[in-house]
Amino acid sequence: MQLVLVALLGQFGARLSSFQWLIMRRFLLAFLMLGSLTACGEAAKTTHFSLPSSPGGRVCSNQCLESKNYCQQNCTLDLRHCVGDAQVQALYDYDKYTREQFAAHAPIELRPRDFERTASCDAANKSCTSDCERPYEQCYKGCGGKVESTSSCQYFCF
Repeated sequence: MQLVLVALLGQFGARLSSFQWLIMRRFLLAFLMLGSLTACGEAAKTTHFSLPSSPGGRVCSNQCLESKNYCQQNCTLDLRHCVGDAQVQALYDYDKYTREQFAAHAPIELRPRDFERTASCDAANKSCTSDCERPYEQCYKGCGGKVESTSSCQYFCF
């Protein structure tokens, strides 16, 4: 595909000025780079659990699930603490901002929510909840259950 574009540019390049040629090359280079990046779509993981055949295995697998739920509840609790800390910091930052605006006789255009920085909380929560999955799957297998995972491309798969 890149060779075809280069050949086409060669034909049209003779008709373009040097500035137009430069702009066209940059545009196509950016387009090709964007296309190569989007070719790597995110894979969606689907996991199927088959129950253990024995009654003891099923009880065991329920204990695995309880352990996983406890782990995820701890992640949620950690998220709440993190967001709470971020909101407290946002209030301090907002207070500082309003004092600076008053001193400068400038309008207050931001709200406390504009100072909240919770992206790190969300990333930590995502990591925490995914860390609960692997031990659960190992526990489930240890109880005699079967775990089958499949990955499929979500978008832009070539």
